[in-house]
Amino acid sequence: MNSADKKAYLALLGEGMTKSRAAMEIGMTNMGIAEAMKTDRRFFEDVHQLLATMTDDVEQALYATALRGNVEAQKFWLTNRDQENWANRSRVEHTGRNGGPIEIATQATLALKTMLLDRDTRELAVDYIDAELAPVKALELESGDSAA
Repeated sequence: MNSADKKAYLALLGEGMTKSRAAMEIGMTNMGIAEAMKTDRRFFEDVHQLLATMTDDVEQALYATALRGNVEAQKFWLTNRDQENWANRSRVEHTGRNGGPIEIATQATLALKTMLLDRDTRELAVDYIDAELAPVKALELESGDSAA
């Protein structure tokens, strides 16, 4: 990527063109731009500085709009700048029947329970647990993901 292409790319970005569209306009791809930024530290810095400045400009415009009384701009500013006091938070709690715990029972769980209670099938159920369920629990314990 030559110097003229780099200047053209920066100018297009400065006009508000997206990075992909600017790359296409100068006959490059995003990958080509990324490679040029890897090999040319100054170009890398120029691109990032330009994008940061553009973001600052939009931020300042949002702030000015908020001060002029635009409620949506005010909300946006506050929820993004003072998240501790202005974050949009929702708290959702789920309960089971009559406010109790949620009961979760699938057909497989019920079938396993039945097998464990029946002396004739208990050994098969234990083998299933050892082969299918216990390895998962063992992996959780090894990785420290278990809450126990």
